[in-house]
Amino acid sequence: MNKNLLAFIVIIVIGTLALVGVFIYKSMQERTVEENGDVHALLERIKKDDREAFTELVSLYQKRIFLLAFSFFHNREDAMDIVQETFMRLHQRIHTFREGQNFK
Repeated sequence: MNKNLLAFIVIIVIGTLALVGVFIYKSMQERTVEENGDVHALLERIKKDDREAFTELVSLYQKRIFLLAFSFFHNREDAMDIVQETFMRLHQRIHTFREGQNFK
């Protein structure tokens, strides 16, 4: 694989991850507390290393993230990799999240 193609793929993946973060944030804002089991409370529990809360958050959003990633790449394995990377980054950066902020 040449360097230009690899650089292009990296840029696409990074852009997609940013879009996925925005998508999660927007969908959290649109859903009611009853529908999402209070996502902000889940995030606070995750900050306290509650693994069950993280599992709940994954189950709420993994399908949506997969569908978004698949719509970009049309490849199941790539979409699954993006889902995994998205949740890994979320877990790594959850302590920087402040209510009302976008995921970064």
